[in-house]
This record gives sequence, structure tokens and C-alpha cells, in this order.
Amino acid sequence: MGTDNQRFKDPATARKYIKSLAICFEDPRELSEFLGMCDIVQAAFVNLLVKDISYERVKQADYLLHDDCKHEMQVKIMNASNNYKQAAAELEQVKQKLKLIISRLSIVSI
Repeated sequence: MGTDNQRFKDPATARKYIKSLAICFEDPRELSEFLGMCDIVQAAFVNLLVKDISYERVKQADYLLHDDCKHEMQVKIMNASNNYKQAAAELEQVKQKLKLIISRLSIVSI
């Protein structure tokens, strides 16, 4: 999706776009799979945002600590970084699955 595309400028237009895709599914099982995957993508994206914010906050806190706490904070930074990377990988996996589901339609996919 290009940067000039306004399909997802707000929740209402995003829902309208998803609805327009959903009506293209003729098989109820495929529709159910599509809608379920939309929920999973949303949850994975929220998880990624939470992990990103957590990582940034831990990094910021590291700058404020005294030297005697630095090692413990470095461990927290590494854990937060690993959690962020895992969340990013999970989001990528569900995005690919959603693309696969949408590719079954005979329309231009996102």
C-alpha cells in the first residue's frame, strides 16, 4: 500500500475496506478464516506496539540510572529487545498468512 493511499486514514474507512474485501469471499469458511486472521493481525500489531513502547521506556530509564544498576538495566534492555523482535516476527507471520488468504480472491490484494 503506497503512502498516498488513504484507505486506512481512520477506523471507519479501514472497516469499510475490510468489509469490501469480506463480501468477496463466497465460501463461509474462507470468510471466517479471513475475519479471524484480521483479528489476529490486529492483536499482533498491538502486541508489537506494546513491546516497542516497553523497549523504548527501558532504554530511556537506562540513561537515568547510576552505574551500580547498569548491569541489571542492560539485562532488562536485552529482554525488552528480544520481546520486541519476537513480536515483530509474529506480526510478519500473520501478515503473510493474511496476504495468502486475500490472494485467494480474484481481486487486487493489499
